Amino acid sequence: MSANRKVISIIILGASACLLSFLLSQYYSKKSHDNQLLLAQIQQISGRMEQIRLLSRIFIQNGDPATWNKMIENLKIVRLDLKAAPQVNRQWQKEMQALEKSLAEFDRIIALIHDPALRLKEEKTKLQNIGLSFSMEVEERIITPYRKEEGLRIYHGDPLDPFKTRIKDTAYDLVGLHIQQQLILLELLLDWDLPGYQLKKQAMTKALEKHKSQLQYMAILMGNEPTINTIIDSLDRKLSDLVIHEKVIIEHFSTLITLNGNLITAGDGLLDVSEKLSARIDEDISNDNRLNKGLSWGLLITILCGLGLLGAMLAGDIIHFVEDLKKSREDVRASESNLKVTLDSIGDAVIATDDKGVVTRMNPSAERMTGWSSAEAVGRPLPEVFCIVNGQTREQVANPAEKVLADGHVVGLANHTVLIAKNGKEIQIADSGAPICGTDGRIVGVVLVFRDVTESYAQEQKIRESEKRLKAVTANVPGVVYQFTAIRSQAYTHDFVSEKASEIFHLKADPQTFFNDFRAHLPDDEKDRFIASIHESVNRVIPWHYEGRFIKPGGKKIWFSGNAIPHEVGDAIVFYGVLMDITRRKLAEQETRNLKDALEQAQKMEAIGTLAGGIAHDFNNILSAVVGYAQLALMDTDEKSHLHHNLQQIYTAAMRAGDLVRQILAFSRQAERKPEPLQVAPLIKEAMKMLRSSLPTTIEIKQNISTRTDNVMADPTQIHQIVMNLCTNAAQSMEETGGRMTVGLEQIHLTAADHHHYPGLDAGDYIRLTIQDTGHGIAPEIKEKIFNPYFTTKDRGKGTGLGLSVVHGIVQSYGGRIYVHSKPDSGTTFDVFLPAIRDQAILERQEKSDLPTGNETILLVDDETILVEVGQQILQRLGYTVLVCSDSLEALKRFNQAPGEIDLVISDMTMPKMTGDKLAARMLQTRPDLPVILCTGFSSKFTEKEAAEIGVKALAYKPLVAAEMALLVRKVLGENKNPVGKK
Repeated sequence: MSANRKVISIIILGASACLLSFLLSQYYSKKSHDNQLLLAQIQQISGRMEQIRLLSRIFIQNGDPATWNKMIENLKIVRLDLKAAPQVNRQWQKEMQALEKSLAEFDRIIALIHDPALRLKEEKTKLQNIGLSFSMEVEERIITPYRKEEGLRIYHGDPLDPFKTRIKDTAYDLVGLHIQQQLILLELLLDWDLPGYQLKKQAMTKALEKHKSQLQYMAILMGNEPTINTIIDSLDRKLSDLVIHEKVIIEHFSTLITLNGNLITAGDGLLDVSEKLSARIDEDISNDNRLNKGLSWGLLITILCGLGLLGAMLAGDIIHFVEDLKKSREDVRASESNLKVTLDSIGDAVIATDDKGVVTRMNPSAERMTGWSSAEAVGRPLPEVFCIVNGQTREQVANPAEKVLADGHVVGLANHTVLIAKNGKEIQIADSGAPICGTDGRIVGVVLVFRDVTESYAQEQKIRESEKRLKAVTANVPGVVYQFTAIRSQAYTHDFVSEKASEIFHLKADPQTFFNDFRAHLPDDEKDRFIASIHESVNRVIPWHYEGRFIKPGGKKIWFSGNAIPHEVGDAIVFYGVLMDITRRKLAEQETRNLKDALEQAQKMEAIGTLAGGIAHDFNNILSAVVGYAQLALMDTDEKSHLHHNLQQIYTAAMRAGDLVRQILAFSRQAERKPEPLQVAPLIKEAMKMLRSSLPTTIEIKQNISTRTDNVMADPTQIHQIVMNLCTNAAQSMEETGGRMTVGLEQIHLTAADHHHYPGLDAGDYIRLTIQDTGHGIAPEIKEKIFNPYFTTKDRGKGTGLGLSVVHGIVQSYGGRIYVHSKPDSGTTFDVFLPAIRDQAILERQEKSDLPTGNETILLVDDETILVEVGQQILQRLGYTVLVCSDSLEALKRFNQAPGEIDLVISDMTMPKMTGDKLAARMLQTRPDLPVILCTGFSSKFTEKEAAEIGVKALAYKPLVAAEMALLVRKVLGENKNPVGKK
């Protein structure tokens, strides 16, 4: 055979071997390629399944149809991927059937979730509506009306109703508990901790029942007020509806938790099948690659053998060319294969560009998200395919490829970037771009990697909205809502503090610092009690209740209440609670106590007044007889005799007894006194005599009382009251240690220069009464309060807080001032300034020679025979004709027999059968011009004005002395008139 034929034969055989090797290589390459596509599609299932399971949980929580549609869309994509698997790979038919069966089971469970999730959403909506109605009804029907009523009471100065205040606070607590209940339910839907929710719900239910019982109890105390009962019944019905809907929610939620568990199990099974199939396909790909590599080596060996035979005829450079060509082909094929498999297997979308920003490559994920196929996108500018805007401002976002090419390093997009697909669909994305560098370090392109974060972004937005709603709720609660976690080792951490902390307590609402700042502003004597109460609640796992004082950073003191309900979470105890400002409630309670004390004091004074009035009538009748007969006896005796002196002492004692009765009546407000010019010194001396007998011998009394002073315009009884109150307070301050009381009286003249020493007083003459003691003194913080009504530092039963306030009121009414100077342990000095006047004091008695006389006829009426007799004698000695009667009906009868013969009627006020005022009215009906004088020991209801209205000329107060009687009779009859009865 010729050489040419041998060469040709060798070439033909070599070509045949090469063709066979090439065909086998193409077959295994095609098989490997199909397996790689199938592997990539199966591997995408895990990512899709994770998305579907996340969407399932979100759908259970919100029942959103859009979430359901995304789940169904992802399932369709998984089915389409499986159906699109190459049909040549029939070797995997059994495994693919198993995969489709697992997917069908997964799909079936997904379908079961749909209806319970929608019913759960409906029940949540109903629960929210009823909860909102409940809160609004509490606000509108209890809190707002009672707040308005409190405002009106405060505006009018009326005391607050403590029961209604407590009802309002309990209503606040009900709203707070209801809010906590909804927060716990929201927490259940977020973290799916059903056992933890049941524990928290149990404690919340107990607290809610307790507050409802308190509200009903206070309604009973208020007299079963219909409005409160109606509100309570309405709230009970709504709470019952809340319980029913909450129970239905828990039932649906339990069912959904079970279905979700089944879904997780089915998903795990599906993933397990896909992972096993992926492992087998990957192994088959490896075997095919090894076989393909063997064929390539066989082809190479064949070519080399042929080339060896043809070595003499073929140039050596051809051999090298063939070898280089084969190696380059394998490298390119491997590189392309690896790059394609890698890009297609990545779950994120990938777009590559050249150094001009023109798209050169896209993976399937990028195709699905942008809506552009790879064939359509390649060669187009990046902004045309990858169109992105700011989701909030809707402004175009700068081309990321240009930024990478310009800066030469990795860049990322903002949180609100939205991709607008070819079909107009908007997708929230997270993105990053990086440069592609050549072997020489020069940037030859850009690779963009991005993913769909629409669902996670929406979930974050919902979380932010939930946080906003929580802040809005806590901002409308009338207190500081807080949460802190504790363990029994007494380690506490605050997790949440509402913004009300800065408004109510002027503290920063920072959970890390609030507790320490709050404790630092408690009074020192309450800090230990505050901490001890928290320790007790933590150790015993019981609700925390506390009331105490708080000092704001500016120094203002308020009252606050703290309430919290514990929930055990593992080894920790979580407390949900509210801190509230209860200062107004505390002030109302104090005002209630003050009013109660005032009422008790008023009742005592009323009882004393009633007793004094009864005694005064009988005692004045006795004194009238004593005074009258003493005066008659004095008229009949020699003024120089011992008998006259003794009778004068009897008369003086009887008049002092009369003054004492008037003082008692004045204290009990049964007698009305009028200011008159008088000397103060005698009244002070008389008061000191009465006081000395009631004080212990350990208290020394020193008097510096000047008698050379001008008069003052005052009521003698009130002057007596001033001295007695101030001296009694001074003595009580020295009860335990003893000491010295100094009482001084002097007249001083103030000039304009003295105004800063005695503010409130004008220049002029004043009588200064000084009462000084060596007792324990008055603390500076209470010095400004001692003149306030009902303020007292004495033990209960020893003082009412009225003494100094009464003294202050009397002195102010006279145009004077009272000043106090005191230091602790240095005694106290009270200075009372009263304006001095030049008017003469009213004479206490008139000389016998000055008594006016007359000859008229007088009818004298009194049910006391002894008073009739003494009055008759006195009037007869004054020259009058006196007709007497001891019975009011008999007197009326006698008057009616001869009304024109009687010039004057003098009648007692209090008599059986007919009182003096009624007797006078009957007589005046017969004779309107009849002069009438009514005599009384006291009169709490019949005044001079009322007497004048019925025609009575004058009221005379017992005991009457002869001088007063003579002057009054003459005044009524008229000194210049001729007698009527005698002419």
